Amino acid sequence: MGDDNIHHGRETQPLIKDVGDQNIVPGNHQKTQVGRLLLVSLILFLHSGSSAIHSPLMSQYLYLRYSQKYFLNSSFPERKTSHSECVVNNTAADSDLQDEVQRDATNLNMQLTFVTSIPAIFTNLCLGAYSDYFGRRFLFITMLVGRMTRDLTTVATIVWNLDLRYFFIGYGADGLCGSSFTFYLAGYAFTADITPPAKVRTVALAVVDAAKGIAEVSLRIATGYLIQMYGYLFPSMGMAALTMLDLVVVVALLPETVKRNRACISPIAAVKNVFRFYFRKSSTGNRALFWICISVFFFKMIDQYGTVNIENLYMLSPPFCWDSVRLGMYGALKDGVHYFSSAVIIKVLHVCTTDGIVGIIGFMSAAASKIIQGLAFVDWMLYLVPVVALASAAISPALRAILSRMVPADEQGAIFTSMSVAEAVCDAVGSTTLNVVYGATLSVMRGAVFLIMAGTKIVAIILLTVFVYKTRSTVVSPQNTLCVQVRDEQGASDDEQP
Repeated sequence: MGDDNIHHGRETQPLIKDVGDQNIVPGNHQKTQVGRLLLVSLILFLHSGSSAIHSPLMSQYLYLRYSQKYFLNSSFPERKTSHSECVVNNTAADSDLQDEVQRDATNLNMQLTFVTSIPAIFTNLCLGAYSDYFGRRFLFITMLVGRMTRDLTTVATIVWNLDLRYFFIGYGADGLCGSSFTFYLAGYAFTADITPPAKVRTVALAVVDAAKGIAEVSLRIATGYLIQMYGYLFPSMGMAALTMLDLVVVVALLPETVKRNRACISPIAAVKNVFRFYFRKSSTGNRALFWICISVFFFKMIDQYGTVNIENLYMLSPPFCWDSVRLGMYGALKDGVHYFSSAVIIKVLHVCTTDGIVGIIGFMSAAASKIIQGLAFVDWMLYLVPVVALASAAISPALRAILSRMVPADEQGAIFTSMSVAEAVCDAVGSTTLNVVYGATLSVMRGAVFLIMAGTKIVAIILLTVFVYKTRSTVVSPQNTLCVQVRDEQGASDDEQP
């Protein structure tokens, strides 16, 4: 029978048959557990609030510290709270110094990201591989301990004006504990545990993303004003306080969704479980689908992680010269449009299409917005970016839902771990590569890095189009773990081949 579940809006069963889901807590898994969904949304809200403070705070703090280093005999910048203006009508020497400020801030951001993301790749692989055995709570707790170390190190560096190299201590600890990749792995796997595998899971993942968005919108605005009025200390202390509160909520309130009723497997076997979807010998067609999906996911995340600090530096410098308040307002607008629109866009598009088409539309929107951002030379063009990028908000929930539906209930941790590892790799590769490109093109074209990102979106559109085409010829195979089997030219599934 044709896979109408996928292509005609009736996703009532997973792409892969749930076999052996005994590790899920007893209950009606075909009904979304709203209370737990709200609780995990709160946990992600607190974490995203802390992260929303950290990103603009670090970009501006590093910009200020290096400005003080290079502009010793200048009034730029005089204030010790926030960078509020940059040199627009400057001499050639000042312009060169300003480029040096950006290069040094970019390089340190890149190094700190590298210190976090490289160990996070292996931590996510190890912790995530066992999440289907030990549960989701220990992932949340482990990550929050590392994040607390980073936040306290940041506070100490700001209070005592320590050498910037002290940041490596906190960032290293954060990476060793998995960083945000582990946190979102746990959050998305938890959400998959408490929702049925139909299209409602896509909406639930979008709701979780919306909780992140609410935090980022509110805290970005507040951070901008706090930096302008009081400097960097109060925002950094608020960041640490949110992380501590998040840890308390997880320990005291979060229930476990995975029962520890199976024997623990070896580390090698656990790691194999994470990647076996992509190397399953008995399902060549499905293996290709997994590779297409994870490749598209990679192109989405390399931009999300690679340009986050670059965007702040881009707007701090000429011709924009934004201060902390304008950066906060813009970040709130950008995140608000992105996160709040995702659930609505997905719900509307699901009336007439599928997650694959939703992803294609989203990437088209993202590519157009990156082109505008790279060519921007006046403020209104930057404000146009989040508007044009509206549909891109649906990409991440759609891709996560597609991959989640392709595996049974007792392997949700494994598939989300593979995505989390991909995110950590994107953070390392994307931040390193794009920061190098940004530094190298400052004197030629500041927005070149955004045009490169637009190119990756076009590649993603092509891959996702191939995925949609291939899945239109799939059939359900109840005898196999994989419910989607791609037929060959003779009409036999992969497992039916001699």
